[in-house]
Amino acid sequence: MTTSTQPIRAEKLRSEPEIAVGVDNGHGSLKFVISSNSGQTKVRCPSKFKEIFEDLSDYSIVREGNYFYYSNGTRKDLIGREFFTGSLAYSAAPSTHIRLSDNPEYKVEYALHAILGALSTLPHRNKWNLKVALSIHQSQLYKKALIEQIEGEHYVGFTDKFESSSKIAIKVLSVLPEGAGAYAYCRSNLLIDSTQQTIAFDLGTGTIIWQVFAPGGKLIDRGVLTAGGCIDLMDAIAATPLIQRYEGGRTGDIEMIRQGIENSTFNYGTTGINFQDIYATEVTRWLQNRLSMAVKAVTPWMRSTGNLVVWGGGAQLPGLAEALKRHRFTAIPNGAWANAIGLQRIAQGLCDRKRMNHG
Repeated sequence: MTTSTQPIRAEKLRSEPEIAVGVDNGHGSLKFVISSNSGQTKVRCPSKFKEIFEDLSDYSIVREGNYFYYSNGTRKDLIGREFFTGSLAYSAAPSTHIRLSDNPEYKVEYALHAILGALSTLPHRNKWNLKVALSIHQSQLYKKALIEQIEGEHYVGFTDKFESSSKIAIKVLSVLPEGAGAYAYCRSNLLIDSTQQTIAFDLGTGTIIWQVFAPGGKLIDRGVLTAGGCIDLMDAIAATPLIQRYEGGRTGDIEMIRQGIENSTFNYGTTGINFQDIYATEVTRWLQNRLSMAVKAVTPWMRSTGNLVVWGGGAQLPGLAEALKRHRFTAIPNGAWANAIGLQRIAQGLCDRKRMNHG
């Protein structure tokens, strides 16, 4: 059996240093940011998972990360189990893999899976000492369960179950409301005037969240639209006659549509079908409906707000920035990464503060 091998990172015989990590476990993709400044590394993985019950040799796919075998550790329920994550989960099981967007509870249940999947794509370490800040909707409700799922010591193989395991120690420093990291990112990059009130729309894959921040960043209020996020846009494209005719009357493949949008080719895989005109029609309808709902929700704060911004992966949809500008909203550059980068800076600040207090 041929397996992929993680590159070995040179390590000194000393206690493993703390690594500050920001984790944005989105319905569409995990955004994972470690360290900072010149040493910052960003990993993005589709939020897809597939448990493996067969022998790995049964899968004729190239593996470069996105696999883990949980040999031992705090999560007793995972011992002896192995998973594909990210794009590999889709390749192995295009129609039967698990997507975070399928169930809101999955953001808690598969949080550790997502982190381990991200680590599997990085150069190998025998030990990881991660100090994590992450965000989730209704953070007070899910905080305890999320920490229980993630925190502890985990012994994991990243090429196959027979390799020696990496020891991964995870300590959760903070569980914040969705958008807290994005606000921190915008403030530190001077993308907003933090002395003014801020209204933000978070255009995610599964949900669209509106948020109101007081000057300085305290969250005043938030809500989730009844209409869904970018997944609804992709579903609408998948259900159009052009795509359905090719699929023999069935709805199209969401993953191929997502890839066509993200690379701006609008090609439906290698089928020869281009859905750019369909996208232009559907994205206009999708945005108008959701923007109308979101603006209505924040009407009480509109007159006293100095910053109107949009972040999240949807902020980077082709053509959206110009459309938002006509409504006085600014699409944050690098909006898909804003929350994760901000969370990493928060984690780094908490680590630095601890060192100063104990220094």
